[in-house]
Amino acid sequence: MNTLPLSVQRVDQEPAFSFLSRLAHHNGLPAAIFAEDLGIKFSEVVAGHADAIIRLAARAGVEPEEILGWTPKHLGDREHEFRGEIFHAKSIKATSIKACPACLRQDIESGRHMGALRAQWMPRYSYICHDHGLPLVAIWSERTPSRRYDTSLHLPELRDRIFAGEFDRSPREPSYFDTYLYNRLRNGRGENWLDNFDLHAACVFCDLLGRAVMKLNGQTTIRLEETTKWIVPAQGYEVALHGEEAIEQLLFELEKRAEAPQARPKGVYGDIYDRLAHDLTSPSYDQFREILARRLRKAWPLGPGDELMGEPVLERRLHSVLTASRETALDRRRLRKLLAERGFVRPSGEGLTDAWELFDAYDAQSFLSDLDDLVSAKELRDALHIPRPQLDLLREDGFLQPKLDPDDAKPLWSLKEGTRFIDDLLKGARPIHVAMHGWSSIPQVCKSLWIRPGEVVRLIQAGELKRIGSYSQANGYGSILVDRDEVERHISRDEAPGMTIEAFAKAVGLKPPEARRLILDEQMPSTIAQNPKRKARQRYISAQDHAAFDYRFITLRGLALVLGDTWQSTLSRLGAAEVRRFTGDGRDYGPVFLWEDLEEKLICRWPSEQRVREIRASMHSGQPHDH
Repeated sequence: MNTLPLSVQRVDQEPAFSFLSRLAHHNGLPAAIFAEDLGIKFSEVVAGHADAIIRLAARAGVEPEEILGWTPKHLGDREHEFRGEIFHAKSIKATSIKACPACLRQDIESGRHMGALRAQWMPRYSYICHDHGLPLVAIWSERTPSRRYDTSLHLPELRDRIFAGEFDRSPREPSYFDTYLYNRLRNGRGENWLDNFDLHAACVFCDLLGRAVMKLNGQTTIRLEETTKWIVPAQGYEVALHGEEAIEQLLFELEKRAEAPQARPKGVYGDIYDRLAHDLTSPSYDQFREILARRLRKAWPLGPGDELMGEPVLERRLHSVLTASRETALDRRRLRKLLAERGFVRPSGEGLTDAWELFDAYDAQSFLSDLDDLVSAKELRDALHIPRPQLDLLREDGFLQPKLDPDDAKPLWSLKEGTRFIDDLLKGARPIHVAMHGWSSIPQVCKSLWIRPGEVVRLIQAGELKRIGSYSQANGYGSILVDRDEVERHISRDEAPGMTIEAFAKAVGLKPPEARRLILDEQMPSTIAQNPKRKARQRYISAQDHAAFDYRFITLRGLALVLGDTWQSTLSRLGAAEVRRFTGDGRDYGPVFLWEDLEEKLICRWPSEQRVREIRASMHSGQPHDH
């Protein structure tokens, strides 16, 4: 294969797209057109395709290994391979291009006409040029890859600004983290503890550790400028350099600053817990997650209603003096003295605070069971956070019966049994930090639906309710959250003559006011009957009413199920066919359509009765339907 008469010298660490852009500029053409003249595509070079880069190298007269070794290769699924490491697209192919202005000036002054990018600058956590000590700075941003990586479109225009020092920032010495990343990219893995992990995962973990260090020091990362963000992973690297023991010590120091574990792991540890527990769940982060999980199992008195790395805690393994005090209803000072006498904990003043002084829940189970845990009704209500009317109703419904109920004295309850009652209701509950999207406490749902708390408790105990929440802003009985609509479906299914308008609207994909408007305008039938709970007359949608609606109408959600498509694509098809929503006499009934309009426009035919039943069942369950 003939080499080009006009070629350029490749710069060390230069990726293929930068080299091709300079070569194209030297030959007076845009990169995309020049690539086509070479028989390749610029997009293939940007993606790191070996065949295209080998052909480019042959025409340019350079060794292909030199270019391939410093060009990120797209693997699919937003992953890239670079220097033997796997990077997520956002961490190696950002929309902003970083560079060292001193390197670019040096390139131009050496007669290269246009500066060359270095692949070393591309990773998210590359912050500094190791040749000049200047911070890397974003010199342009472009969302379209073909324009972003064609350096000939940008660098000539930036030449004057580069030489004017507009992109120069104050020089600094590379941090240990900067040097670690630089050496690992050039030389591969060494004997550093972090070399046991994928490079990108190690960098992310250093960043999270750095955030934890700053949290410990009362600092925040929110207002950090781009040129100072290097401080965060640099501080984290100083911890990670010493391995797992140093990491656990950092977590311990954060715990000491917290008043009590009730702040929850995210409140104590910050971003390192939140990201590892919920976002960074790929195998690359497994060992980092295990370090944090091991610390939680070792140092946190977790029980039902809590979570461990995003998973609900089903049983308690550790107690603190504080959690045991709540469970036994004994004064903390008295309980700690008793526990210390038996060797379960250290005496007050010698160990940690009551919230953090821990002991094995299994070993102390018999001892705690033997303690006198009988309390009055008021003490039970206060300990379990149950309002007085709720406790009275629960007693009438057969729950929370007193342990002792003599005729000549006030009844007494076992606080242990009361706590177990709450814990059982919270088993498998998902942590809820903001009570939105239909979440209601038991008192709230009882007031809303005119039902007794015993009915809700029985549904939970029988496993009928699938959505149970543990509200982090409340304790005990008040922390139990249920889905109001789910409760309503269970309590009314055998008694009410049909669905409420609200339930019908939710099931078919309309808003309640839209469904109510259809009914009041007599566009669909409804059934007026007595509410079995409130005893007031109201409108319901019976099975016959529902069938009448299905015979004449279908909503956007239902039509998407019929067509086996997304609602967005279905909406586009309707627009293309000029099918309009049903409006009656100019009324807004929401995304509802007439079957006769759909058949006329050949969108689809009215399905069989069996098919309608299948679609309706799929819509009501909220589950995808097999097409």
